[in-house]
Amino acid sequence: MHRRLEELQGTAPVFKDGFRRLMVSGDIKNLPDLTPREREVPFLLVNGMSRKDCAATCGISPHTVSDYTKSIYHKLGVRNVVEAARAANMV
Repeated sequence: MHRRLEELQGTAPVFKDGFRRLMVSGDIKNLPDLTPREREVPFLLVNGMSRKDCAATCGISPHTVSDYTKSIYHKLGVRNVVEAARAANMV
C-alpha cells in the first residue's frame, strides 16, 4: 500500500493509470501481466542500476523498488534479475 501512497503524493501530475510520468523504459509487450511500473523496474535493474538508483530515477523509495521486484519475480516465476531479464527478452 505504501508504494501507491508514494505515487499519489508525488509532485508531478498523476494521470489516469495513477503513475507520475517518470517512466523511462520502453513498452515491453511480452509481459502483459505486469503493470507499467513493474515493467520499468527490471528494465532499470538490467541496465545496471542499483535499487537505490532505480528508486531515485522513478521517484519512489528503495523499499518500494524491492516490493515491485518481489511482485515481478512472483508473477514471472523467477528468482533473480537475470532470470527476469531472460523472461522479458531484455538480454
